[in-house]
Amino acid sequence: MGVRFRQRPEVHLSDRFVDTGTLMNVDNVLRIGGEAAGVFGPFYFAGEYMATTVAKSDEDAPEVRGDVWMTDDASLSGYYAEVGYFLTGEHRVYKGGLWDRTKPESNFLEDGGLGGWEVVARYSNLDLNDDTAGVYGGKMSNTTLGLNWYLHSNARLMFNYVMSSVKDHEDEELGTVNAFTMRTQIDF
Repeated sequence: MGVRFRQRPEVHLSDRFVDTGTLMNVDNVLRIGGEAAGVFGPFYFAGEYMATTVAKSDEDAPEVRGDVWMTDDASLSGYYAEVGYFLTGEHRVYKGGLWDRTKPESNFLEDGGLGGWEVVARYSNLDLNDDTAGVYGGKMSNTTLGLNWYLHSNARLMFNYVMSSVKDHEDEELGTVNAFTMRTQIDF
């Protein structure tokens, strides 16, 4: 069985910057994670950690190969932490293990309303390296600063500045990406 782990920076129009390649001699994959979130009036936080163990099979590597053959079980991991604050007094709604729709205190252009304004900061890290297993997928960290404008409970504009850094398995920096993104979201 073969599996592959890869990821883009938190700018989903870019190429994937970290990539294990296809790990060919895999017996099974075990993922264990934890998540925490809290809401305190207009302030909220959220975070998640995920650990993945890729168990090596006893299969011998062929003489000619282009894929990754692990030398031992591999351990990969990633996490993120996010905080946000509503400048206009709204609050996030968390129910059933998911964030629910945010409703502005006043809709944009209704009775002079400004909509809801939120500032957000997020940090994430993904490590797809395991030297003992011969897996060298890279390491990526992202710092995101954002401003969200909730015009209505069904519409928002999101402005994000993302700083991403990619390193190899020896922690040598391979490059950085700085991106400004804007997204319009309308849901029904």
